[in-house]
Amino acid sequence: PVVEKGSKSDEEEEEEDEDVEQQVDRFFAELDVDQERQRRRLKADGTKVSRRRSTLPPHLHAVMGSANLSLARGDTVAASELCMEVIRQVPHVVEPFLTLATIYED
Repeated sequence: PVVEKGSKSDEEEEEEDEDVEQQVDRFFAELDVDQERQRRRLKADGTKVSRRRSTLPPHLHAVMGSANLSLARGDTVAASELCMEVIRQVPHVVEPFLTLATIYED
């Protein structure tokens, strides 16, 4: 097989995908830690804190996963379009707004 200059092998693409997945996992782990710290601070103040549950339908949960993966890969245009689609369908959920905030923060 002829390999074009600058093209990636399947192994390189797999390694890159694994790196992106690790970055996404790290991002969400940091997000969870930050939320837990905030929850503890509020509890210490005597504020009742409830855990936020995702109300995303399963098919939109997959769309948000794609948006976050796009963001981790650096494709902010695709990530924001996917987030806007989720917001259009269920405007009351938090997840797409958090991802959009991350996009606009950078």
